[in-house]
Parts: sequence; C-alpha cells; structure tokens
Amino acid sequence: MIMSTFVEGLDLAGRTVLPFTTHAMSRRGNAPRDYARLLPASTIGDGLAVQGETVADADGDVQRWLRTTGLLPD
Repeated sequence: MIMSTFVEGLDLAGRTVLPFTTHAMSRRGNAPRDYARLLPASTIGDGLAVQGETVADADGDVQRWLRTTGLLPD
C-alpha cells in the first residue's frame, strides 16, 4: 500500500486522518485498520470509498462526505 510508505514519513500524532480511497470491488478494504495500525497516536475518522468506474460521477458523494466531516461548509 503506497499510502503506508507515505504516512510512515509523517508526524500525524494527535491528528484526525480521513481515509479516501478508490476501489474496484473491495470498498474501503483494510484501509481503516491499516491506518489505525500505522498511526496509533492519530484518530482515524470516517473515510470515503469510491468505485473507480464511478469516479467521474462521484462529485455529489464527495461533497456530502466533505460536509459530513466538516471540511466543507454547509
């Protein structure tokens, strides 16, 4: 998982991590568990999984997720 290598080089202690993934069939797969293992001093929040074939049409899902997480104002 390329993101494992990425987060290992960062200090995310005390931060909230929101996994965002694309997939073919596995949805979020093991991403939440993997991030929790890699980042024990971080909070792993609700992520978003978008099927690769539907990425072009995922704007509404992404907007709702961003609003739910507080990253995008209502």
